[in-house]
Amino acid sequence: MVVQETLQDMEVRIREQSADIQVEPLPVIEADEGMIRQLFGNVISNSLKYAREDLKPVIRISCAQQNGTIAIYITDNGIGFDEKYLPKMFTLFQRLHSNDQYKGTGLGLAICQKIVDLHNGSITASSKENEGATFTISLPVKQTSL
Repeated sequence: MVVQETLQDMEVRIREQSADIQVEPLPVIEADEGMIRQLFGNVISNSLKYAREDLKPVIRISCAQQNGTIAIYITDNGIGFDEKYLPKMFTLFQRLHSNDQYKGTGLGLAICQKIVDLHNGSITASSKENEGATFTISLPVKQTSL
């Protein structure tokens, strides 16, 4: 539910970019709905912001469950990044690109980090330049609809 509501909030931007958003069924977890909505919004927004100019954005949201934890994967086909910058990505005001190139405050992923910390979870990413990125959000499984 939360993912679908987040996508509805972003409907105009998704349509403007002709993005293809694929969402697999997600389980129910116990979490603050507003925070989880912001978490998804920030990551999906980044996927749209860093889309390649020569490709229609494709974003896939999937998950895997094991040992009381759910791993949520948000994968895109965007510009990607060099993983040597991964330690900086979830820090306040850290940006991999100039503000001239991509607008933003450098707060989005730091907010995501704080949200998953408050939910006893974790967030990381993997990527190669020009090959897209995958953000992995791990959260304990309990009860509240995504």
